[in-house]
Amino acid sequence: MSTKAQAILDEIKALPLAEREQLVDEAIRLREGAKEWERQQAKLREMQSRHAGRGLLNRLLEERAKEEGLSLHAALREAILAWTHRAA
Repeated sequence: MSTKAQAILDEIKALPLAEREQLVDEAIRLREGAKEWERQQAKLREMQSRHAGRGLLNRLLEERAKEEGLSLHAALREAILAWTHRAA
């Protein structure tokens, strides 16, 4: 364990029990969110592999961008944010 990690762990140990429990609950939520993100990414990769060469994802993003008056980059960012919020 790095010295920074050890210092953080020492600070956590020094917290009152109620605060430590809140911290643990939040860490569990973050971990579950990360797991869900990975599941969603796996689904996306599977979909992309099934539709490789067809440009389906690009077409969906282009439609979303056009409907919402966004750039393609902004539509992608919004889609990613939506997925992460669902995962959290």
